[in-house]
Amino acid sequence: SLFLGADARLSSIDYLDDQIWELAVEDASPPSIALQTTYGLRAKSMSVFPGFSWNSHSITDPEHHSEPPLISSVLPNYACLTLKPFPPFKVTAEYWIRDSHTVAGRFSVLNMGSDSHHFGLRLYAVLQPGDSGEVMSISDYDGITLLEGRTANLVPLLFLSGGAQAVQAAYPAVGVDQMFTPGVQRAWTWALSSEDNRNNSYQKCKESIAVSWDAEVARLQRMNSTMIRTESGHPDWDAAFWMSQKAALGSFLTGTASLPNASFVSSRTSNKGFATRSKGSDHPFPWSGQAILEAFYLVSTILPIAPELTKGVVRNFLYTQSADGSIDARPGLGGQRSGFLCPPLLCEMVWRIHQHTEELDFLEEVFQPLHDFFSAWFKKKHDRDGDGFPEWDHSRHSGYDDWPNFLRWKPWGAGLDISTAETTDLASYILRDGSALVKIADKLGRDEEIEAVSAHLERLRSSLYQTWHQGFHHRDRDFHGSPVQKSLGSGVGACTIGIDQSFDELVRLQFKLIGPQEAAASVKIRIHTRGPRGGKRIERLTGVDFQWFWDIGSATSSAGMKDIEQVVVQGIDERIRVEISVAGYAREDLSNTLPIWTGIPDREKSKFIVEQALLNPDKYWRPWGLPCLPLADPSYVQDCEEGTGGIWLLWNTMLGESLVEDGYLEPAAELVTRLMSTIVHQLKDEHCFRERYDPENHRGYGEKEHPAGFAPIDLFLRTLGVRLISPQKLWVCANNPYPWPVKIQWRGLTIQCDIEKTTVIFPDGGRVEITSPEPQLVEQLPARAHKESGVLDLPESLEQ
Repeated sequence: SLFLGADARLSSIDYLDDQIWELAVEDASPPSIALQTTYGLRAKSMSVFPGFSWNSHSITDPEHHSEPPLISSVLPNYACLTLKPFPPFKVTAEYWIRDSHTVAGRFSVLNMGSDSHHFGLRLYAVLQPGDSGEVMSISDYDGITLLEGRTANLVPLLFLSGGAQAVQAAYPAVGVDQMFTPGVQRAWTWALSSEDNRNNSYQKCKESIAVSWDAEVARLQRMNSTMIRTESGHPDWDAAFWMSQKAALGSFLTGTASLPNASFVSSRTSNKGFATRSKGSDHPFPWSGQAILEAFYLVSTILPIAPELTKGVVRNFLYTQSADGSIDARPGLGGQRSGFLCPPLLCEMVWRIHQHTEELDFLEEVFQPLHDFFSAWFKKKHDRDGDGFPEWDHSRHSGYDDWPNFLRWKPWGAGLDISTAETTDLASYILRDGSALVKIADKLGRDEEIEAVSAHLERLRSSLYQTWHQGFHHRDRDFHGSPVQKSLGSGVGACTIGIDQSFDELVRLQFKLIGPQEAAASVKIRIHTRGPRGGKRIERLTGVDFQWFWDIGSATSSAGMKDIEQVVVQGIDERIRVEISVAGYAREDLSNTLPIWTGIPDREKSKFIVEQALLNPDKYWRPWGLPCLPLADPSYVQDCEEGTGGIWLLWNTMLGESLVEDGYLEPAAELVTRLMSTIVHQLKDEHCFRERYDPENHRGYGEKEHPAGFAPIDLFLRTLGVRLISPQKLWVCANNPYPWPVKIQWRGLTIQCDIEKTTVIFPDGGRVEITSPEPQLVEQLPARAHKESGVLDLPESLEQ
């Protein structure tokens, strides 16, 4: 996964024109090691690639190198490759995205042979412009030979140092050639800047050529020295964990006037990054804001390596808080707002940040806004029946857009209004978030707030328990039942559909109109029912009650009914098909198991959920992870084309954490193994992460480089019993559930997880061995000086 972009920690990123590159080590066209982009779709393609010559040999295709290319380093904005194009020569190729508009590189060439040789470097630049522009060609600027082109509003200019000259070749190129005596190493640098005019591009190139490369590379390495290195016994895992951290850090852009702290986008790839409107409001959806569910998963990936970024994510959410405590669910760098109340995961996110940083100042800063936000969920707008069990406003609000019960824009979706449901996922989020808020309040000594929050939690806990029937279930908001969806009839055009059925509990009716929306603009529906004493009642629906997506309109009745006689449909023609069913809330999905993440179910209920649902191969325990739907559901389609059922890593990791906390360590490790298998296969196949994964086959789908699809390094560490705090402090246990030793290196700290013991080696060489399977806090205390003698304790200063 070699997407490279400017690093928000090192440069100011242009939200309106962020040029992202991808380094293709194979499958480039023409065959080469190519740095490629489309400038956010302003060009069909732009490709920069090297060619090497020695004696009469000249090559660009890495397949013809004397040894395969080796990627020796990759960071969010930097990559380094070791090449052996010819037996006598080793080439170190470095690529650095200096800012949003400039990429630079260096080729360092070493003659390892015993004879002197001429060695030549050619640098090709192939531009296929968009609708208007000019391909790259030789140009002259101040007596310097360059390559220049045009596409849309950009003027790409490529500058190669060392007195480069034009080269006659199949593609536009500049080149240099020198004699290398044995053991001699020389370096050539280059820069490509794509600004909106020729002079600006040239000045940026000159600046980039003049920088001290060794100093800049050292700075990059220092900045990224906090990244976690793993030696898991499975090299592909180690690469995937590293690439996940790289991609997670690379997804951040610098703050703007609309969102003050660095924020992330959900797919920072070479086809994105350009917006035409002044604030970037026309960016595609993955660039339209930091969604809380993605943020929650992303924070777990980068917390040990960039805690300041995670605190900035929280502060961005709080920046949108209104007087009533509401916080927007998806604030964007261009001022975008979702209009939905942020799902309740912020308190848990803050608590996790505190567990790593142990900073009380941050808790003090955010506590009152978090308390007001938590309280906002229990106001009438979000707890419509006032029973302490809030509801979602829309299926998009929940973050699970392909929820079969509530999906409105695909034929296989039931189209039920999610605001009429009290769902187990929202209850689980609130319970976990409220518990975190209580921990924060306790840490700060805020006893009054603890009492108020605990009252909300107890009421919700009681309501959730009421949904238990061989598992937790969603339920009707007002009637608190969980009826099964049942078809009651259908018709075409204006029609009367006889139903004449009675039900044991109050139910709602669900309507779907299938056909062109204009043919149903005047729709009127009358539902004829009988009251408990036999009296006739009529509920009416009109066009304003329907929500339309493409050619599907759906509506859910507001009143509850037990005895239904008939439904009369008017105001539509034969182009519209009418379908009527009982609004069903009993349909199962993976979120019904999330209450175990809250820790509230008793041992018996947790065991039932784990053993009868999660670890049951006929339900959720599929070959490559836990799908969102059970295997028997009619909408279970693993590729999510004609149904849904893919792997959502957020829920998988929440449930994986629950398995660890409940003592199911080996199944948790097996879940990690299954998830990593499909992620690794995806990386090898497409060289990118994907938003979701297929539980039956090794493949991914959805947006490329989406934060929701990064490898679950946090869950991996949890299965090993490791929680990092500082290079001198961590939680650890001796309980490695994997069949091979695992080594973790972080900021000079080394943790060797063997099968029966875990060894902690501190940066100064101090060592502690842990043999207990119970988590222990291990801390290396500072050396203590004896006040009287001035003698310094050394070996004794290491305490467990």
